[in-house]
Amino acid sequence: ETATGPLILVLGPQGSGKGTQVELLANEYRLPTISAGDLFREAALQPTDLGRAAQSILVAGQLMAIALWEQIVGAWLDRTDMSRGYLLDGVLR
Repeated sequence: ETATGPLILVLGPQGSGKGTQVELLANEYRLPTISAGDLFREAALQPTDLGRAAQSILVAGQLMAIALWEQIVGAWLDRTDMSRGYLLDGVLR
């Protein structure tokens, strides 16, 4: 479903307060949020090929490959109502 509300992308270096700002904005506007790091860590716990691939990348401290990013974040987008908008936290890492 396409968002008709705001799409807010929060970018910044680690420790800059992105998560804090996203939480405040989500509460203020009652919008769902995407935290790429949380989604990757959640995926890495799953006993699937995708989960094992995510786990190996996270353990190695590498950046998530765009193909894996698309699968992991895409699954979240598919199951989330974004009609009022949403916030992206660290997605383009």
